[in-house]
Amino acid sequence: MSRLKEIRIEIPNNQYDVITDFLGSSNLKYAEVKLASNGTLFILKVEDNVSNELLHELKARGVGEVFGNISLIHLGLYIDSSSDNVTLKKSEAANIEEILANIEDSAVVSFTYVTLVLLSGALAAFGLLSESIVIIIGS
Repeated sequence: MSRLKEIRIEIPNNQYDVITDFLGSSNLKYAEVKLASNGTLFILKVEDNVSNELLHELKARGVGEVFGNISLIHLGLYIDSSSDNVTLKKSEAANIEEILANIEDSAVVSFTYVTLVLLSGALAAFGLLSESIVIIIGS
C-alpha cells in the first residue's frame, strides 16, 4: 500500500509528442486513452512527493496554461498487487495547487462575514474614542 495521487493530463492531438517525449524521459508509467474530441488523456499514478515537481514541469511545457488541462485526484488508498510494501507513507508536502484551490473555495464574501467586519470596525472605533487599548485589541 502506498499514498498516491492520480494525475490526469488531457491534451489536444497536436501536442501529443510534447507530452509523450516528457513522460518517456521521466520514466513514468502512464495509461493513454484516445478521446472522441480529438485529444488524448494520460493517466499517471505518482507518489505524494513527486506530484509537485511533475505539475511544475507540465506547466512549464504549457499544459494547463497554454493548452490542455490537468486534474489531480487524491487516492485515499491504492493497493498494487506487484508491491511488497504494505505500510502507508506520510505525505512529505502539501501541493501548492491544492492549497490555492482550498483557499479559493474558502474565500467567500457572505453576509455574515461583512457583518462581522463592520461590527469589528465599530468596536475598534469605540476603543479609539474611549482610548481603551483592551477594546482595540479585542476588536
